[in-house]
Amino acid sequence: MRRVVLFTLTFTATALHAQSILPADLLASVASDGPSSVAVVPAAGSGFKEALRITTAAPGFDITAASLTWANTIAVQSSDRLQLTFWVRKVAPDDIYNVRATVSLESDTVEMPLLRTVFPCNLGIWAKYSFPVSVPNAIDPGGLRLVFRHGLGPQTYEIGGLSLTNKGAPAAAPSTFSTVISSTPLSSYSAYFDSAAGGGSARVVAAVSPAFSEAIQIQVNGASPFIYNAGLGWNNAAAVVKNDALLLSFYARLLESKNGALQAQIVFERNSDPYDKSLLFNFPVPTSEWQLLQVPFRANDNFKIGAAHLVFQFGAGQQRFEIAGIELRNYGALADLSVLPSKVVTSVNAENVQILSEARKRIEQIRQAPITIAVTNAAGAPVTGVEVRVQQLRHGFRFGSAVTAARLKQAGVDNDTYRSRVASHFTTSVLENDLKWPLWECATCKPTFEQLQTREMIQWLRDHNIPVRGHNLIWPSLRNMPGDVRGLTGDALLKRISTHFDNVLTDPGVAGKLYQWDVQNEPFDNYDVQGRVGGVAGVGQSNGLLGNEEMLRWFGQARELAPNAQLFLNDYNNLESATVGQHEDYFYRVVEWLQKNNAALDALGFQAHFGGARPLARMQEVMDRFAKFALPMAITEFDFNSADEAAQATFTRDFMTLIYSRPEFSDFLMWGFWSGSHWLPQGAMYATDWSSKKNALTYNSLLFQEWWTNDAGLTGDDGSFTSRAFQGDYQITVVGPSGPITKTVTLVEPTVITIALPTQE
Repeated sequence: MRRVVLFTLTFTATALHAQSILPADLLASVASDGPSSVAVVPAAGSGFKEALRITTAAPGFDITAASLTWANTIAVQSSDRLQLTFWVRKVAPDDIYNVRATVSLESDTVEMPLLRTVFPCNLGIWAKYSFPVSVPNAIDPGGLRLVFRHGLGPQTYEIGGLSLTNKGAPAAAPSTFSTVISSTPLSSYSAYFDSAAGGGSARVVAAVSPAFSEAIQIQVNGASPFIYNAGLGWNNAAAVVKNDALLLSFYARLLESKNGALQAQIVFERNSDPYDKSLLFNFPVPTSEWQLLQVPFRANDNFKIGAAHLVFQFGAGQQRFEIAGIELRNYGALADLSVLPSKVVTSVNAENVQILSEARKRIEQIRQAPITIAVTNAAGAPVTGVEVRVQQLRHGFRFGSAVTAARLKQAGVDNDTYRSRVASHFTTSVLENDLKWPLWECATCKPTFEQLQTREMIQWLRDHNIPVRGHNLIWPSLRNMPGDVRGLTGDALLKRISTHFDNVLTDPGVAGKLYQWDVQNEPFDNYDVQGRVGGVAGVGQSNGLLGNEEMLRWFGQARELAPNAQLFLNDYNNLESATVGQHEDYFYRVVEWLQKNNAALDALGFQAHFGGARPLARMQEVMDRFAKFALPMAITEFDFNSADEAAQATFTRDFMTLIYSRPEFSDFLMWGFWSGSHWLPQGAMYATDWSSKKNALTYNSLLFQEWWTNDAGLTGDDGSFTSRAFQGDYQITVVGPSGPITKTVTLVEPTVITIALPTQE
């Protein structure tokens, strides 16, 4: 084999001083261990022309049985920031299953690996992975190991564009900045409270702190349906340019609360419709000691003076707290946000710990099943002492995301990685906007929205064994329907709606191809057409343009035209609300009314758009309440929009664990996964450059490690081996005298697989 320098370091604008800490000749320095082969092959990747092809021929006993290892050639110091980047593609076998491999950064001087994760990939196109890693202590040359492990086969994959660079310790924050918002004087704020929830007050009080002498004390007397129904804030006093680097700093302390910790968030947003947010930050301060909080973020648009505001929102329940030292600084075109300080609140909720412990026990009960492999000889007699391997290939539970047809269809390096993530990460999907009524009919929306493209991508998803949800048939407010519908009434409106249902549900590229449909979306806020049913305090009965019974007709027509699809009512602010409010009560009432009137309602969709953490006990109450309808449930649109990546990852882990543990749920879908194609970019798992955020590591750890079964053992006296495994697809291997025998099976319920060994000659 000829020796070459496989990969060269490319400097970027965001890492001008990054230094490679791997050997220049990666092939010469790699240590290959175990039953796998490594070869250099030509590659047409992004910035590289050659790659490493890794082949593991045997089924393998354990993923750690084969590995590639490199050691650092340059020392790293405490607090250095490393960036591991590589591209990966699957070569064989030609199936829907992921490469079975892990990547780690390990050191004998660090108790836990700096990084240990999977990199799911099941397509033959190059996909980028990038991981930022912090170094807790100094490591000498040779003391840090980059390890790829891939001992399970048969499989072949390729790695290209590999680099491990050191960007050094974070630099000091620049001394030059402008002040966008300042709380000096403190009395310059404007405040509002929800009188229907008991109101509240805000006043300036004396404070004891080296950093300030005054604070604003806020009293909230009751819980509103929405946390933003009570707030306090300031307009921007200086202009802001899109992508400016901003730093919010403030102090907070809790004086009293019935909820154990402060329930409040802060937003920087446009102060007019659509109130789009550059920042949404939750700060659950649990103590009366002053806490300094600092949050760096970027402006999502240009804002003239007075066009945006910084608002503390706290209408979540009875509580009293203080804030002080509020300042929003603008560092302009600063390229690296990580040089700005970041301080967040971390707290342990004992009630959540108990709920999660119970949830994990339920997961073992309802998401696992025993699989028994019975090994016989050719005559059918049991064979003892035979090695059996049980290796998971794919989840049975439906984990998914909203996707866009244009990203799946169109060319480009980012779109290649996007397609790879969809195919490898998800076992279900929903088209984010492509099937919504206005865009489905929009003849001038090409090429972003085009019916042919939508049909083709529905088929692409199905070809990759990723079922597709339909979203949505009607979003029944005039603002969410095509322009020509807005002037219609009576029979003309009814006919227009019926024609749309018929048009989309009988379309050759759609009909019979979607397993679920959101028939009606967001009934609390969207009721121009059907009005509102009665029975909820503060929500009067109304008939809209066509009357309440129109809802029954929608579900009836959907059942007639899509008889095999599961039909959903979908809404938000049920799980998201800190307290029971009109939104949740009305959703409950609509479900009750639909069932009473024999609507063809099959299931309930909970959108789950969070701006801050919510108590798990509160969400359990909501699930228990709606479980009384005996309808399946799905999380249809999850995201956690926060600049606090640690809190985002923690809540994602806890919420996914809770949902996976509930037997009512069979689907968990996010509303996007990549910042480059997400309605709330900071809510995504992957940054625009495809760096894995903390919530991406959490998601992949849960799906492909914690909720994943790889087991092995020997058959007993009865010739069988039993493993309790997570539901999904499996590769079963029996290592007989004549060599391994493999079989792929799907585990849903207790299953017995019999494998007969061939007669030895």
